Amino acid sequence: MSIYSQVSNETKAAYNLYDEIIGLENTALSYGKYYSEKYRTLDNNHQYFVKNDFVKGNVTYQNKTFYNVYLKYNTSEDLLIVKNKNQIALENALVSNFELYEKDFINSETLGYLEVIYKNEQFIFFKKNKKNKRKKLNESFVYYKFLDKNTYYLKIDVNYYEVENKKDVINHFPEIKKLIINTYKTNKKLYRTNTDSFYKLLGNVISKHIKNKI
Repeated sequence: MSIYSQVSNETKAAYNLYDEIIGLENTALSYGKYYSEKYRTLDNNHQYFVKNDFVKGNVTYQNKTFYNVYLKYNTSEDLLIVKNKNQIALENALVSNFELYEKDFINSETLGYLEVIYKNEQFIFFKKNKKNKRKKLNESFVYYKFLDKNTYYLKIDVNYYEVENKKDVINHFPEIKKLIINTYKTNKKLYRTNTDSFYKLLGNVISKHIKNKI
């Protein structure tokens, strides 16, 4: 469920109207650094989450929530960029959370921005979206290519644990070792082709066990 879903449409509309009247450049979203592209790329390759476009999203910045503002997320430099009259890279320390492409992100502080993959009261699966840049040279100019290098984490209490394989999950839920192994075994294709969906599935499997135990 979206972080922002419990806010009524009327409340969102009121906030939007206020921001429209005074202009985003006169709100907290004006605080940050001017942002411009630094790297030349080819063939629609880019360093952003999903697309190299500004799209409407929500963000909580300096403890104030802004709805339906134009955002894009630079996953190479871990920067959230807002568009008003200019392009502003928001100060990471002042961003609490944001929503983009119907995906929820939180500021973990130690690991930067993390996408929420599966969440319940006992644990959370997160994804760190990351693109690494590679310098390239053709016959006449330098350009850069950005390649996905995503990492998954399991949060229990206040601690984040990197998840690379089933052993990392079993370490935290040893009592259902066989169930976890079977989930990986029977969903190999899903794990390879849509890892996000796999961790949602695994999260549900673990949650059902916890509920039944209670």
